[in-house]
Amino acid sequence: MESEFDVFDWLLIQPPYRAFNLGSEIKRAVKAILVCSSTYDAFCPRCGKMSTFKGLLSPTTEDQLLNEKFASKGFGVVPDFWGHTKFSKTIQCTRALHEIDFYFHVDDQTLYKVGQYPSQLEIAKGNFEHYLYVLDKLHLECLNKGLELATYGTGIGSYIYVRKVFEYLIELIHLKAKELPGWDEQKFLTSRFLDKTLMLHEHLPGYLKTNSKILQILGKSLQDLEEEQCLECFNDLKHSVFIMIEEMVLEKKINEAMSPETTKNSSTN
Repeated sequence: MESEFDVFDWLLIQPPYRAFNLGSEIKRAVKAILVCSSTYDAFCPRCGKMSTFKGLLSPTTEDQLLNEKFASKGFGVVPDFWGHTKFSKTIQCTRALHEIDFYFHVDDQTLYKVGQYPSQLEIAKGNFEHYLYVLDKLHLECLNKGLELATYGTGIGSYIYVRKVFEYLIELIHLKAKELPGWDEQKFLTSRFLDKTLMLHEHLPGYLKTNSKILQILGKSLQDLEEEQCLECFNDLKHSVFIMIEEMVLEKKINEAMSPETTKNSSTN
């Protein structure tokens, strides 16, 4: 069932205890979560790999939908079936039927996600072992720390750690770019970080180049950062980092496979 509410953002992305004041839309939002049966790709901690998750409807929710339908047809008035103050939602891995449970609390017209299992951190971290093809252990720890802080709703701290990883990746790209014809190394070295990033735009993920929120925050100094803005930009920056790393890992594996030594070994087997 389609919904104007981004249910999977509430389930898998937003940190716990973040307040969503939904006003008169609160009951519609509760219903949207409970009846959500759409799919979403995310890391399954128990499979140890990416999987497609599908929203499940509990027997109670199915009964409420039937009662709502009958009441609407029979009386022309729909009773209040969605005025919950506490409720839970389960999504299921379509690969192996592993489940993730989420718990919500409604206080007046404000929605809170108050818990989940497995934890948001386990899902966010995914399987990063192959990232060591690109990252050193220090920057892999920075990435994990940034993800951990984000699950607690810490905007500036999470952003700073993931930005360190982003800066490291930018430098790796710079080391290749400076060997290209027409590269202005002096301009790069004397530029602000945002301008350095823009100089390397051809090597960056497409949506990063047009994401004004990320570009704006990359141009800010540490003392000018704002908690809410960092939280809003975190996921976009995180996904940019993931894409950059995955592309670098793939490139490195292809280069290894095509190296003379690898070709020689495969031909003698």
